[in-house]
Amino acid sequence: MMMVINKLSDPVSKLGIFRWINGIYWPEHGFNPLLFEDGITEEEYLEYAKGEVMKFYRAMDHLLSLKDTIEIHLYRELRDLFSLKVDLVFYDLTSSYFEGNGPEGLAGLGYSRDHEPGKKQVVIGLIMCNGMPIGHEVFEGNRVDKKTVKEVLKDLKEKFEIGRCIFVGDRGLVTKENLEEIQRHGFDSIIALRKRRNAEVKEIVLDTTPHVYCIEGKELWWREVKTVEGIRYIVCRNPEVAELQRQMREENIKALMGELKKIKEGIEKLKGKASLKRVVSQVEEVLRHKHGRRLIGYKVDEKDGRLSYWIKEESIKIEEALDGVYILRTEEQGMSAKEVIEAYKDLTDVERAFRTMKSALQLRPFYHWTENRVRAHALICYLAFLIERYVERTLKHHNAGFSAGTAFESLSQLGAAVMEVDEERYTYISEPSRRDRIIFNALGLKFPTRCVIEKAKRGM
Repeated sequence: MMMVINKLSDPVSKLGIFRWINGIYWPEHGFNPLLFEDGITEEEYLEYAKGEVMKFYRAMDHLLSLKDTIEIHLYRELRDLFSLKVDLVFYDLTSSYFEGNGPEGLAGLGYSRDHEPGKKQVVIGLIMCNGMPIGHEVFEGNRVDKKTVKEVLKDLKEKFEIGRCIFVGDRGLVTKENLEEIQRHGFDSIIALRKRRNAEVKEIVLDTTPHVYCIEGKELWWREVKTVEGIRYIVCRNPEVAELQRQMREENIKALMGELKKIKEGIEKLKGKASLKRVVSQVEEVLRHKHGRRLIGYKVDEKDGRLSYWIKEESIKIEEALDGVYILRTEEQGMSAKEVIEAYKDLTDVERAFRTMKSALQLRPFYHWTENRVRAHALICYLAFLIERYVERTLKHHNAGFSAGTAFESLSQLGAAVMEVDEERYTYISEPSRRDRIIFNALGLKFPTRCVIEKAKRGM
């Protein structure tokens, strides 16, 4: 409880929690009272803290052993409390890196969403339904996205006993095997397709028949393509994004062609003495940027090293067709195209969840060196995030007019003043503000007793 509350209040390391406790009102916290004496030296503090911190680690080990039990219990409570309709289940992944090597077998090098490619990491999958988290998994750092789906589907079917739902996922999850696995579990799916590595996409966007779009506004045009097998492709296009991408591509081509021209002029000055290997290396370095390999082709003469290059017209044709476009694939027949699009857009809720867990709740980086502690740390952040979402949703339901973050900030202003007289301790709680009262009422909590009288305990 203390570790989860700390994540919501003022996230610090496990050792740092002792200093945090010293500044808050937490009677009967159970730690060595010498930790909180004013007169101890830094060396003494660290000595006491290193012994007491093991209580956190033992709690983490025990918490992890209850992960499935806790997630199932909370899912059922949330389902009943908010009448969750488990018809759309959203799944996405993120990564979180280690400062150091991390636990062997779990920490690994992989695609870093934290832009820390040189650091070992883990991959974390989050399952959400109706805006609430219902489960999470921690995978090896080198696990690719598409290789996580099977385990998540098993959780949905067996752990959460979800009989039927529509599985909503992003581009990295699409494989023939995953789609078959989704169907095998009795689920439907809404999946975004990779634009450039998918034969289905090329066939759809390069279709020469007239395209008639339904215009929902400046930012969304859509059209639907159906196959005889019952597969629906929803082609979504943002004209403003399409124009920006077209302009950027033209600027990139101009810049790349300018760089290649300089290389060609340099080769011509050498009058047939240019090194083939050196020329190829220079050209490859240029085309490594600004999607050069996709847009421009080249040839180097083996005899004199002369360079020729050209714009790939067929590739440009495909790029133009893909500007501002994303394509959704589904076999669900009970939803309109617009409902399919809105369902996919809700996947961004998972992305926002990861941002909350990584920043406000300090999921990253990991400083734990055993696999169980890493998994337990992720579970603590998950539980804190679930509480944050619960508070957010409850406040919204009661029309509070402010966010969970604002609520926690407001509550942090509540103070407790402790005074000891003879053998009695008097604790005075500050007057809750109007906003505090709204929070207490919305969450169904009793106001704290303004004055608490108890027997004084020395050393607390």
